Amino acid sequence: MQFYTRKIFKAEPCDDGIWTKKLIDHYANDLVFGHLDSEQFLNKLSDSFTLIKADPDNLPWNTYDICYRTWSRKEFKDVWIIKRDNKSEFFYKMFYEDFGGFEDRYICVLYAKGREFTEFTSNDNVFGCFLTYYQGIDKEDIDTLSDWCRAYVNSLDGLSMMLTTKFGENMLLNLTTIPIDHTLYLRQ
Repeated sequence: MQFYTRKIFKAEPCDDGIWTKKLIDHYANDLVFGHLDSEQFLNKLSDSFTLIKADPDNLPWNTYDICYRTWSRKEFKDVWIIKRDNKSEFFYKMFYEDFGGFEDRYICVLYAKGREFTEFTSNDNVFGCFLTYYQGIDKEDIDTLSDWCRAYVNSLDGLSMMLTTKFGENMLLNLTTIPIDHTLYLRQ
């Protein structure tokens, strides 16, 4: 999957609905249409990255710390380590710049079944925003400015801002090495 960096969208004081509409307009060409349910999304993630199911109690200490320093262990019971390989190297390079290249620090996907707004998150800010973006959005959510819509476009804005800050404007970045057809997962 490729992502095109653009000029950072400047925040301005306005109510939540107006801000959400402005983000939708600004990122109209970047939206991934079709929200995947949890099972579909895990399949897409498994095809895009090498996922290793982990027991939170057996995570390396530094990984556990950055996972559960922010996120509730009671809420996010399921965790997968993203194996560092050619599929994840883009994200690991930035992750290690933020957290250091210690052998026991891994990017993880955390899952909380039935959680309001988003069920998936990460111990890495960039990857966390990417997860929400990569899961997709339905046109109905955009039309109604649903909670998912607000979470989605704010994550997309965060992802865009972090990538533009790091790589500059007008850069085409390969976020995943495998071009994944999102509609394939919608049919499953």
